[in-house]
Amino acid sequence: MEAQFLDPDNWTTLAMLLAPGFLILGIRARFKEGAVPDLKDRAVSYAAVSAVYYAALRPLFEVPGAVALPGWLWAFLYYFVVPCVIGFIVVISDQKEWFYRQANRFGLKLTHHMPAAWDYAFSNLKQGNFLLVRLGDGTEYAGRMGAGSFASSNGGERDLYLEEVWVVRDDGPWEKVQPERGVLLCGKDIQVVEIFD
Repeated sequence: MEAQFLDPDNWTTLAMLLAPGFLILGIRARFKEGAVPDLKDRAVSYAAVSAVYYAALRPLFEVPGAVALPGWLWAFLYYFVVPCVIGFIVVISDQKEWFYRQANRFGLKLTHHMPAAWDYAFSNLKQGNFLLVRLGDGTEYAGRMGAGSFASSNGGERDLYLEEVWVVRDDGPWEKVQPERGVLLCGKDIQVVEIFD
C-alpha cells in the first residue's frame, strides 16, 4: 500500500486533480487580505474547488464533434489557462463585491470575505488619502498614504507605515514635515485611525 502511494504516477494524478483548485484559490489569495489558512485547510479547499471545477467544466471540454485539440494543448488549457482565468474572475468579483451585492438583492446577508474592518478600510483606501492616527498614549501622527505607504494585513500585528508625515495646524492647512520623513506605527499602539479624502 505504501509503495503504491509513493508511485510517481499517483503523485502526478493527485497534482492534476488539485491543480485547478490550487490555481484558482492561489490567485485569489494573492489579492486577498488576511491570514492564510494552514496547509490542511487549504488542501481541503483545493479539493472542493477542483471538484466543482471538474463538474462544471468537464462537459465543456468533451463536446462531441468539437474541434480536436492536440493533447498537450487540451491539458494546458484545462489544467492551467482556464483555472487562471477563473481565478482572476473571482478576484475581480471579490474586489467589486459583485457576489455580495447580488446576495443582498435577494435579502441574503453573507459573511464578508475581509476578516477585519482594518483590512476593508485599507484595501479601499485611495492613494493619497490623509490619515490622522492616535496612539494609546494620546500622541497623534498625521500622514499621507502614498505609493510607498503600507498597512499590514497580518491579523496578529496591524502595523502602519506612512511615507509622509504631516503637521496638523489648528488654524490652517496641514503641512508636510521638513525634512521629509516617514513613520512606522506599531499596531499594538494604534488606538484610532481617521481617514480623510
